[in-house]
Amino acid sequence: MKTITKFAGLVTLLVLVPTIPTSADVPPVIPFTETARPTLVPADVMAKWTLVAQCESHQQWHKRGPRYSGGLGFANDVWTKYGSDIADNAAEATPQQQVLVALRINGAYVPDQDGKCRNW
Repeated sequence: MKTITKFAGLVTLLVLVPTIPTSADVPPVIPFTETARPTLVPADVMAKWTLVAQCESHQQWHKRGPRYSGGLGFANDVWTKYGSDIADNAAEATPQQQVLVALRINGAYVPDQDGKCRNW
């Protein structure tokens, strides 16, 4: 809003006039690249899921198998149900994207953080 002050004798009128945004007001669009990728998962949560990936796949985040894929060992049909909006297969998703899908499935529960590599 722009403020315009008008004088009418002894009385001052204050008029608010809406402004039209210009290209200078609009932030630039940053292209989506690996370097511009926003952080999806907090570092402490990512660290916990990295321990799970160590047990599941020895942190081979881009491993693709006939039944299980990705660093967290997603069953391919489970990935299709919960992660297909991100990538066709877990192996095609970044580690953070895989953790994001794991959070969709498990909520706050993170299995196997103690390094004993039990089944979840």
